[in-house]
Amino acid sequence: MRFAFFLAAAALLPIFPAAAAPQPAYVEQCVNKAKRFSADEKIEGCTAAIKSGRWRGKALAWAYDNRGIGWRNKGDPDRAIADHDEAIRLNPNAAITAVAYNNRGNAYADKGDHDRAIVDFNAAIRLNPKYALAYDNRGISWRRKGDYDRAIADYSEAIRLDPKDAVAYRNRGVAWGAKKDYDRAIADFSEAIRLDPQYAAAFNSRGGAWHLKKDLDRAIADYNEAIRLDPKYAIAYSNRGFWYRAKKDYDRAVADFGEAIRLDPKYANAHLGRGRTLGRVGESTRAILDLLNLPLKNRGLRWRKHQGNPRFFKGRFNSPVHRDLGSREGVKNLLR
Repeated sequence: MRFAFFLAAAALLPIFPAAAAPQPAYVEQCVNKAKRFSADEKIEGCTAAIKSGRWRGKALAWAYDNRGIGWRNKGDPDRAIADHDEAIRLNPNAAITAVAYNNRGNAYADKGDHDRAIVDFNAAIRLNPKYALAYDNRGISWRRKGDYDRAIADYSEAIRLDPKDAVAYRNRGVAWGAKKDYDRAIADFSEAIRLDPQYAAAFNSRGGAWHLKKDLDRAIADYNEAIRLDPKYAIAYSNRGFWYRAKKDYDRAVADFGEAIRLDPKYANAHLGRGRTLGRVGESTRAILDLLNLPLKNRGLRWRKHQGNPRFFKGRFNSPVHRDLGSREGVKNLLR
């Protein structure tokens, strides 16, 4: 399952003497400040820096930390953790090492180990109590553990430290939504949009909050804007599919769920939505094919009882995950 919450990374930077020669090309490739290089290219540049012999001891921590970010971007959190371990070992107590703790915490969070992630975010905050990004990321781990009050407290501290942090406002809005306080959620999403009018995820999340408040006209406007800003945003297509389904426009709903699946073939909520919609219009066999893309535990009571026999569906589909959009699972998926 994918999450739209962004566990943000910062990076340690190399130190050059004032009279140093121009930095080697592999340094730019490793740091990748302009985001021009792929994850593989970033890893290659960092490896070249590590092997160059130009930096030793604590001065080499930046290369390991950046390579760890590359491994995480490539989807390999274990290698990321190993490199962040080395960055921390080389320079364990410096304030700048808060960045490496934060980045290792992100990698643990990617593995679903939020307890260890929180330990690392705590260390980052201990080394740098004004590190807004670490508060924001710790809030995400608290939210994923279901502790919304602690999440909100951390997001609020991140906002206090950096009032222009649109991501923290959006994340806090998601936590308010999980508590079903949709008015506060909408206020935070709106502030995120004011700070960053190109923030597609904030439009999508605000659309979800309007949807859950049953203000469908405002919901569709926000979903459309999220898709306009990011035409590859699978979650927004899926959410708009649920909007069309609520309006009983089943053809458009199926089309939007289909586009979400094309963009992200493993996005379970889109398979769920399309399966429910196809089942609603009597296409039970196609509905069952979508359910096969969900874990067995999420396929619904009737599926588990009858093993997906099409004659048990007959156009009225048992929701595999959530029966209504006001459920906790529905909140999570619409606000993502």
